[in-house]
Amino acid sequence: MSSTEDGARPAGARRVQPPRWVTVDLPRLFPLPDRHRRTNTPAGLQTGHEITGELVGWARNADGAWLALVRYQLHTADEKWQTTFTHYMPAHLVQPVSLVRRRRESWRG
Repeated sequence: MSSTEDGARPAGARRVQPPRWVTVDLPRLFPLPDRHRRTNTPAGLQTGHEITGELVGWARNADGAWLALVRYQLHTADEKWQTTFTHYMPAHLVQPVSLVRRRRESWRG
C-alpha cells in the first residue's frame, strides 16, 4: 500500500489548487461523550468551536461519500502550544468561508 507521504493518492482523489479557506466544525468532528464531566485543562487542545482551515483535497470513502482533506491548527487552551493537522474528514463538517460569513450576516438581520 502507498501512503500520501510518498505522493501517491487513491484513484479519484484530487488536490485543490490553490487551497481554499474553509470553516471546520470541530465540536462535531470531536464530540464529547454524553457523560463527560468538564474540567479546566489549560494544556488541553481546544476543540469546542469552529475554526478556519485550508481545504487541500477531496477523496471518496469506500461507501462513495466525499471526504475533505483539510489542514488546520489546534491550540491549547492557554495558547502556549499549537500543532498542525492535515487529514480527511466528512465533507459535511466543512463549509467555504464565504458561505459561513454570508450565513452569519443573514442571522444578524
